[in-house]
Amino acid sequence: MNLARPVRFAAVDCGTNTFTMLVVDVLPEGVEGEGGRRWRECFRRRLPVRLGEGGFKAGMITPERFARGLDALGVMRECARNLGVGEVVVVGTSALRGAANGAEFAERVRGLYGLELRVIDGGEEARLIHLGASAAYEPAAGERVLTLDIGGGSVEAIVWSDRGAPLGSVSTDAGVGRVAAIAAPGDPLGEAGARRLAPFLAELMEPIRALIEAHRPQVLLGAAGSFDTFADCAAGACEVGGHRVAREVGRAQLAQVVDRVLTQTAIERLRMPGMAPDRVDFMPLSGALVTTVLGWMDAAAGRDVRVVCSPFALREGLVEERLADPRGVSRDSGRP
Repeated sequence: MNLARPVRFAAVDCGTNTFTMLVVDVLPEGVEGEGGRRWRECFRRRLPVRLGEGGFKAGMITPERFARGLDALGVMRECARNLGVGEVVVVGTSALRGAANGAEFAERVRGLYGLELRVIDGGEEARLIHLGASAAYEPAAGERVLTLDIGGGSVEAIVWSDRGAPLGSVSTDAGVGRVAAIAAPGDPLGEAGARRLAPFLAELMEPIRALIEAHRPQVLLGAAGSFDTFADCAAGACEVGGHRVAREVGRAQLAQVVDRVLTQTAIERLRMPGMAPDRVDFMPLSGALVTTVLGWMDAAAGRDVRVVCSPFALREGLVEERLADPRGVSRDSGRP
């Protein structure tokens, strides 16, 4: 790619709970951004949509959520126009790939906004998450890492090492929105509720346990989302000095935060410093998931593993993928 000046590019992740748009400037050849990356973030917008709400059991996006999703993409289309974005890439994940009217939603997006929404499978989602999360963290020599992305509809896990390429990956239907719809946990969930859920979560996440036992990773790298909130509640935001960086969260600090989200009501959680309002409802289940995975990892590694929060996930993976395309980023392709 031979760019004389920055080109503005947008990646949109239509997740099960939240739609997120990341706008970056692709830097000219010879210019490096933070962490040696070829791009610099210039705008980010998160909109709580809860696309899967009320539709998991029927395998449909409900009319209310359908409309909410279209409205959110309309807002993002206008943001892209106002920011002079040259190209927009849009992907949909678990809620859309599991919905009978997912293709209809993509067609409406194309007709209303001229955007091509690509619905990806779990394997592709894991690949893009790895591309994004690994851009913010460099393992030590010989270190094996489990990247975990806790979504609303699915959970992705990828094991990799300092050599970069994944050693294995899985995608399971254990997302917190899906589990909440099926299990209807109480509020607060409490330790007793977490224990009751444990066998159900273990069954859903059996492929992740097998992946951990096969590769024995020594670091849990949490990919944005719930992990951003865990880090924010434990020791401040992942935003440090205006830069988005990966940061380690102490196990004792994490355990304290998990204990609080398990034992407090939604109103009490909302008052926690660092709590993201749109994640309040799902943090107890995220805490239960993380506790389960860490238990497996500690047992496989024979010691307590480290926990690192990466601020990057699927949307950053879309940016990394597009920059690796030999055709380069167009100034007008996919323009809204």
